Amino acid sequence: MQKVDYRNVIFKDGFWKRKETLNHDVTLGAVYDRFKETGRIDAFSCKWKPGDPNKPHFFWDSDVAKWIEGASYDISRTHDPDLMEKAEWLIDRIEENQGDDGYFNIYYTVVEKNGRFTLRSNHELYCAGHLMEAAVAYYEATGRDRFLKIMEKYASYIKSVFMDGDGNVKPAFQTSGHEEIELALYKLYKATGNRDWLELFRFFVDKRGNNPLDPVEEYTQSNLPVRKIRRAVGHSVRAGYLYAAMADYAREFGDSEMAEACRLVFNDITSKRIYVTGGIGSEAHGERFGEDYALGNLSAYAETCASIAMMLFAQRMNLLERNARYADIVELEMYNGMLSGVSLDGDSFFYQNVLEIGDSQNISYSHTVKRRAKLFECSCCPPNINRTLASMEQYFYSKEGNAVYINQFGNSEYCENGIRVVQETRYPMDGKIRIKISGADLIYVRIPGWCSEFKASQGYAKCNGYAVFANPKDIIIDFCMKPVFVKADKRIKDTLGKVAVKYGPIVYCAESCDNIKDLNRIRLNITNPEWEITCDEVHCVCMLEMNGFEVDSPSLDLYSELYSKMINKRIRLIPYHMFANRDVSNMKVWIEKA
Repeated sequence: MQKVDYRNVIFKDGFWKRKETLNHDVTLGAVYDRFKETGRIDAFSCKWKPGDPNKPHFFWDSDVAKWIEGASYDISRTHDPDLMEKAEWLIDRIEENQGDDGYFNIYYTVVEKNGRFTLRSNHELYCAGHLMEAAVAYYEATGRDRFLKIMEKYASYIKSVFMDGDGNVKPAFQTSGHEEIELALYKLYKATGNRDWLELFRFFVDKRGNNPLDPVEEYTQSNLPVRKIRRAVGHSVRAGYLYAAMADYAREFGDSEMAEACRLVFNDITSKRIYVTGGIGSEAHGERFGEDYALGNLSAYAETCASIAMMLFAQRMNLLERNARYADIVELEMYNGMLSGVSLDGDSFFYQNVLEIGDSQNISYSHTVKRRAKLFECSCCPPNINRTLASMEQYFYSKEGNAVYINQFGNSEYCENGIRVVQETRYPMDGKIRIKISGADLIYVRIPGWCSEFKASQGYAKCNGYAVFANPKDIIIDFCMKPVFVKADKRIKDTLGKVAVKYGPIVYCAESCDNIKDLNRIRLNITNPEWEITCDEVHCVCMLEMNGFEVDSPSLDLYSELYSKMINKRIRLIPYHMFANRDVSNMKVWIEKA
């Protein structure tokens, strides 16, 4: 199954068109302005000297590179001259400050001039990878290859140092401390056809956990050779990027052992280490995966970048195995885990995404959990949101010969080589979709994992979670969307006696500004909910209201009678990704049932 070029897909209207437009109108500019204010943009001039303000950090290259990548995807549609001018200025600075040998890194050019490739933890190859991905995106968007050639020169130098062993510098490590360059090199190969980048990609993946220079540690997934990986461990973003690269590797080289490792680690995440919202990486310390079923709500870390990494991994697994269960995870992240990372007005962000906010919240890490921020000291998430929202089209369709797979749903049009597919829908407000097709022999339509009842206007077969239609022309589908209660595995301690609510692909939560301040006193009436569903046409989502109870006069005693008096109360629920967009408010995803 082949990935569809995002440039061949257009969002017509609805949920994702509005998110894409907001990203163009607000979010790209907001992130750039904050990066300008903090010195990240001007740092590319490489003029900083000791004593100057805004000392460059060793990951600043990657922050701005992700912004360039996101701007590039946007430019491919809008041809925005302001975005192009900003990108060209940055490319000018990269070109003029690139070493004769091809090396470019702000931190090691102006801060630690003699430290090149000496500290694995300092994100050198990670920064290089994000610059390479930005160069590919800019080339594809504009047809201009200057940035691409700059990064190919850098890649050639990295290959000479790490793979060929004939560079001027002998590195103190063999693989990246923060995975990313692996994904970038594969993209660079796909864009240029140069097999040097494919071989360097292969080298970095094969050497991970399998060389004498790197530490044996779970944190950077260097504890095992990649084909032996079975459990998700360590820093969750790094892990997700590695697993995505492994899936690319398995597909490119037909490596069944690598594919099995990907399959097993994906199953480990989705059966033991993922929140109902799609968040992964539950532990603040080390931003890492916790132990099996250790998914605390108040303490959840669930970094926004980790949800994006999980989208990348799941998408590649679907390309590898043609199974809708992977696209289900992409959808879960799209509407919940990733999307909660940006505010409704588009200019502020969450780094971590908790599943509960309470008055007594005791958080030991620095990122705010109750109110989004416009910038973080470690600001990897905002530009990652930029590039994800600007290229969301890539997740909607894939192809195999003259067959088209519809993996995600929304008002959109896909056109390529005589094939045209048009979706007309109000999704995710309801599950009704009209699909018009020309030029395709088969259409595979994902049956969402949340869907228990599915109707179609013509006959179909089922295959790996897809409904398969032969010689399709005009199909009407109804996924029969309704609110449902979700329970958790009893081994997740924080969810015992509680339920979550989903409506289609969207997870819901209660905020105190809609209910009562102490959300621990509300109960959901799961036997007689009497749902009221209200469509929010501005945000293209539905709001829910249902029967419930408020526990009256909670006892202050340490122990009290089991059955307290309960008062009937309607409970209001909003999409999880919309929480913390009004006043500071308590919030719960998992709510006690009655």
